[in-house]
Amino acid sequence: MEINKELENKLWNVSGENHLDKETYDQIIDHLLARLSDYSQARLKLDGDNWLNGDSFSTEFHGIVEPSEAFRISYVGTLGMQVIDEELGPHISAWLFLFGDHHRLTAGQPNRSYIYLEYRRKENSIGQWHSYGWGIDEFDEYEDVFEYKYSQQERK
Repeated sequence: MEINKELENKLWNVSGENHLDKETYDQIIDHLLARLSDYSQARLKLDGDNWLNGDSFSTEFHGIVEPSEAFRISYVGTLGMQVIDEELGPHISAWLFLFGDHHRLTAGQPNRSYIYLEYRRKENSIGQWHSYGWGIDEFDEYEDVFEYKYSQQERK
């Protein structure tokens, strides 16, 4: 995938004082999902509208990892950005909730696990996804995440 340096530059310059318009945020979200798709090697699609608020956004997406029909894994996820510290710039992250054979996959505690990723700015001001692996939902914040129901059309 070719990296859009102009969008990367706009992304890393978002601050409490420097907000972007809806069209630019939508382009950045598409760009981040394309980068995440490359990183995860899965097809990703947006679910619904993007939530935008000044220097923050959030959106939901789903994906399918399909090496073969018998081993299909799907996931739902949330992608978000928030400026927490003006000096550090925006914090971009994604939470992935995995499903196999219509059951939520976990790593230790039933229905409370997810994979946490961050999009970090590198020295060349281009971001790269980094996985922190499985996280435990200590406060049951994500207990209501349900299975993504993929359709026959998306499998083609």
